[in-house]
Amino acid sequence: HRQQWLGLEGAPRVSTLSITTLLDKKRVGLGGRLSNYQRGLLSNTEALATFAYGLPVSDKDALYFGLSGGIVTRGFDQSQAVDPSDPAIANYLAEKWLPAGSAGVVYK
Repeated sequence: HRQQWLGLEGAPRVSTLSITTLLDKKRVGLGGRLSNYQRGLLSNTEALATFAYGLPVSDKDALYFGLSGGIVTRGFDQSQAVDPSDPAIANYLAEKWLPAGSAGVVYK
């Protein structure tokens, strides 16, 4: 959990739960992450699943490739909006559910 600018209303706040494991102690990894990011009237919640595979480079080192995929949902607290009929709010909420993904490489 991380909160910036303590004491200020609408300050950014991030909460994350992450779980990872190696399935065969060397090559295959699975994981998941749930995150919630709030800033002012806006919020994002993200759920991702991750798969990783390691290719041995030497007896001690491996090159890991990872892929994550999931969804992001966006929220807006209209009860605190100055003008709830603002078209920018409708545009923001028009795509409430969005796909999310990432990829990465690690040498370990």
